[in-house]
Amino acid sequence: VDETPVSYLISPDLVITATADTICSSGSTELCVSATLAPSTIDWTDNAGSDLGSGSCITVSPTSNTTYMVAYTDIAGCSDTIVTTIVVSPNDLPATSLDVGICASENITNYNLTQFNNDVTGGTGDPVTWYDGQPSAGGTDITASATSYDLSTMPDIWALVTNSITGCTQEVDINYIIDTAPVLTCPSNIVIDNT
Repeated sequence: VDETPVSYLISPDLVITATADTICSSGSTELCVSATLAPSTIDWTDNAGSDLGSGSCITVSPTSNTTYMVAYTDIAGCSDTIVTTIVVSPNDLPATSLDVGICASENITNYNLTQFNNDVTGGTGDPVTWYDGQPSAGGTDITASATSYDLSTMPDIWALVTNSITGCTQEVDINYIIDTAPVLTCPSNIVIDNT
């Protein structure tokens, strides 16, 4: 009986993790691969065959649902591949700006911004957070006082809409103009000619 010992190698036990499996349009996520043994080589590609790098982690920003594959060879010489798919939520968010005309007679020192909630969401009923200044640039959350906000100093008003289903957000710049009613004056020397 031939009792020659046989040695064999076990394929890497690969795991891919993602900071988010579903992202919003124009969003990104980080993909990382790990295995029992340290890598010798790593090669990332997508379903279009694009070479995406050779690090243990990569950051991707797909514009549509995309499958990513990583070929992993560990330090023992064993190789394996694993795939994952990142889903991109459809862009069903409102426009990025809203033009509003406001009459000066509407008490602009206690103005109700929430009356525009339906306009900034496009009628979806999604939650709206109001800001003085752009939200992503350090704007101040003024939602608590949005029903009676002072517009007399012409603050930079923004709304942040959050999609109730996907959690994706959209900043909406409120471009408002305060219209002052014209004042009619007549000269005192008007002569009425009834002839």
